[in-house]
Amino acid sequence: MWSKVRTEIDAWYEGQFVAPPNDPNSMIIFTSGSYRRHWTARIARMLVAFWLEHWKWIITMGLTVAGLVANALRTAGH
Repeated sequence: MWSKVRTEIDAWYEGQFVAPPNDPNSMIIFTSGSYRRHWTARIARMLVAFWLEHWKWIITMGLTVAGLVANALRTAGH
């Protein structure tokens, strides 16, 4: 069951491969192509790319904000 779910998620994330149109009578064959992705998969790819590039300051900022909130809650109780 989980392998089917994983396969479906992979297919959604990668998108559908679209090959360039080839002339059947031509001697030249184009092997490159592109992927047509759902708009949600494009957003997910942007978020993953952002995380992979900026994870260091995102974690640092999250810990800093958590510490400030914890300190504010602690001092508000006194």
